[in-house]
Amino acid sequence: MKYAELQQRVAATAKSGESFVRYAIAWVPSGRPSPTLVALIPQKDGTVTATVGDLREKAEPVTNEDGSIRVFANEDEACDWAWENLAPSLTYSPHYTREQTERALRSGRAQMERVQAILDRSRAADRD
Repeated sequence: MKYAELQQRVAATAKSGESFVRYAIAWVPSGRPSPTLVALIPQKDGTVTATVGDLREKAEPVTNEDGSIRVFANEDEACDWAWENLAPSLTYSPHYTREQTERALRSGRAQMERVQAILDRSRAADRD
């Protein structure tokens, strides 16, 4: 598949949509990968390399089992790999039981209360 089709597939997933495409994948002809989930880097000889990122600062090269940088023969091969790599996380939504959801919500509320207490103490100290 070509990069344009990869973009369309990512945009069509229920968990991402068009606004998420720029965070999920990037075509980087400059060779300077971005921390997108997958950055595809075309080489002068027509091959493509890739990096995987953390959406912050990290962009690690995709490697073979022996640690060497993986080189895809062409855009089609690289985009097929990218889709295979991304599809499970973009298309699968775990299903939680009511108990699991309630436990997660309680945990989130407790975390927010702790953070709020720290902020309140900090503000009180600043006023003193």
